[in-house]
Formats: sequence, structure tokens, C-alpha cells
Amino acid sequence: MGLFAMDFDIVSILNKLVRQHQVILEKEQYVARRVFRHDDDPLNLLTAEAVGHLQGEDAGKDAGILRDEDIPGEQNILLLGSAGAGKSLIMRRAYCSAVDRYLADTKGPIPLWLDIPQVPSDRDIGKALDARNDGLWAHVKDARIAFVIFFDSLDERNVSHVASEVRTDLETFFLSEVKNEPEQPENRVAVACRRSQCRLDWFSAPGVKLTRYSADFMEDSAFEAILGSSEKVHSLHEAASKAGIGNLLENAFDGFALTRQFKEHGELPRNRTEIISSRVESHLQGHEEDREGAACPSVDLLRRISRTLACHVVFSMEDASFAEQEAINSVNADYGTTFSPQVVKAALSRPLFRRDANTFSFSDLPAREWVSDP
Repeated sequence: MGLFAMDFDIVSILNKLVRQHQVILEKEQYVARRVFRHDDDPLNLLTAEAVGHLQGEDAGKDAGILRDEDIPGEQNILLLGSAGAGKSLIMRRAYCSAVDRYLADTKGPIPLWLDIPQVPSDRDIGKALDARNDGLWAHVKDARIAFVIFFDSLDERNVSHVASEVRTDLETFFLSEVKNEPEQPENRVAVACRRSQCRLDWFSAPGVKLTRYSADFMEDSAFEAILGSSEKVHSLHEAASKAGIGNLLENAFDGFALTRQFKEHGELPRNRTEIISSRVESHLQGHEEDREGAACPSVDLLRRISRTLACHVVFSMEDASFAEQEAINSVNADYGTTFSPQVVKAALSRPLFRRDANTFSFSDLPAREWVSDP
């Protein structure tokens, strides 16, 4: 590592940045996941039988399976999944793993993170990377240090042609910045995108090709991490099948919510609507410290504010993230009664929202779509 890099306190910056992701993973009670390679599948799908074949105890990267914590060591991946598959949480876990690796060996690649909606209107990815990572990108380039970049939420550009333009910008960025040449450090990238928003020809050309992995498949080991035994997982499957909602266990958003409810109450909701409604209610209630004090806003009031923000994101905004003042302005533009900034800030502090640097977004897409439906 060069003198320039040594003068720059990379370790302190990474310790500060990684904590933001750790807080989110802790709040979401993240469970370790594995993702499945399917780069050669023209439909970008794996059958349940194929996944079952890959899930042996000895299966690993060579068999098409990658643990979340091993994603930073993989050369350039595209993580696909349906809404609620847990892509962002998997990416955050991978970023935290990359930071741990760097702190253990500072000769390794430096991790950087960027939510694609944070790319400004001038579409300068480098500038957005530098701003989001407290100047790390500029120092990485100047010092010619290896890096691994995690690009999340490519699909969170609500206008399809904008998403396509950002994808083109990413491919151009890869060609100019993520090239691996002799005597240069090995650089890596990981990109997450909702499956329905990603075309087959994206990130497939030489120089920008990403290996496709799926986050859509849930393994019983993930449920067992919550319930504590394979017998209880079997009981969960039986109860879900009897209730006619067994297919909901195939999605991380629904599956983990069902599993935790089954663990706590020994019973399951009747349908997905109940699952999401219960999750939104819990998110708006927040943690115990959120409900302290006489001035704590009611859940109904927080739901009104959240619905307004969700509608603005879905129908008005170009991307899915917004600044605090933008949220305050949007809410008060829709109601005759002016909400105080403190009330809007209280809504943004609830687990229904996540904060990334100076912007906010909904913590998961299904919840956002549910709360936006009048």
C-alpha cells in the first residue's frame, strides 16, 4: 500500500460506514443465505428440482452455490431475485464480510457501497461513489488499490428508460474503471437487481459480463436458524401447507415473517395480505424506545405519512430514495394540515424506512407497494 493510502485513514472510514449496514442487518434479524448460479439458463430460472440437487452438505461454489459472506471473493456477479427475495440484505451482508476481510488483511481489496438511486442527475457514478464512501473512491483510484464495489437496487429507478440508461452507464464505468490488467490489482463488482427489471442482454458483453446468481430460493437451513431444529421446520411446512400458503415460504420476505410468527405464536396467518399488513404495523410501531414519550405519533398518523411517501415514490419520483426535506415537502403538499418536521422525522425513524447516508427509502419493496395501495 502506498504512502498516499497510508495517510488516508481507510480503517476508520470503513468502521464508520460498515456500522450503518450492521444496524440494518441487526434490525432485520438477518439470517445467513446462499445464492445459486444460473448464468447458463436462458430463462434465468432454476427449477426446484435443480436447486434441491445443489443443496447437498458438500455443495459449494463449484456446484453453483455461493454463501453470502463469500460474494466479495467472486469475480463480478449479478444478483437477481423477485421483490422480497432479500437481495439488498444479502448485499449488505456481503459488504460487511468484505470489510471484515479488509480489516483482517489491509492488503486486500477495499469495499465500497452505492445504492444506484443515489447516482445524481448528471449520471456521474464515480462522484456518487466518492460521496457515499467518504472520499474512499478517489483515494482508491489515486493509490491504485484493489477494490470490490457493491451496487444495490438497480431496479429502483422507476422509469424504465432511466434504468436502462443507468445500466449503460454502469457498463461504461466497468470498462473504464474495473478493468484488470497485468501488474494491476484485481477489482470486483457485485450488482443487485429485481429479476423482472433485468433484460437478458444486460451485463453480458465482453468486459462487462457478470455471472448471474439467484436469491429466489429459500433453504430449510435458513428456517432452521430461526426455529432451532429440523423437526420444527417440518412442522412449519406442514402448517403452511394446511393453511394453503406453503408457496409463501419460497420468498424471503414472506418466509421469514411466517417463520418468526410461527415460532412466537405457533400459528400462521391466513394469507399474504395478513403477513404484509402485520409487518407494516410492526414496522410503524417501531422499537420500544420509539414509542416512549407522550408526543409519540399514532400508528394511524404514521401510516398516512408513509402512504403519501409511498405514492410519491411509485408515481412521481424518478427513483426510490429521497432526502428528509423532500419527504417533509411531499407529505405537506398532499394534506391541508401541515405536519411538523418532527412528525415526519418520526415516521422516517421507524423500521419501515431505511437510511443510507443522507437519503431514505422503504426498507422493503412489498411493504412499500402495500402501504401505497389506498
